[in-house]
Amino acid sequence: MHEEFKLAPWDRNSKFVTILLIIGAGILTLGFIYLLPLLFSPRRYQVTTDGIIIRTPVTSEIIPKEKIKSIKLVGSITPGCSLHPTW
Repeated sequence: MHEEFKLAPWDRNSKFVTILLIIGAGILTLGFIYLLPLLFSPRRYQVTTDGIIIRTPVTSEIIPKEKIKSIKLVGSITPGCSLHPTW
């Protein structure tokens, strides 16, 4: 005996939960795409007598002056903060 059963139609709750999960997953995905680079991108550079400190919102990286061979000014910038890339 082989019987086939049709799928039951979706009720209002299953449609709501499915749409909510898809929208939530999309928001989380876009949040990670924009948030992770923002957290680890350089926001400030600080020149000290010990070297150069690169500051990000999450961490700071120090380049000791012994490892710096030369410094070259490539252009002038306007100080400020922006979420848009400046290249």
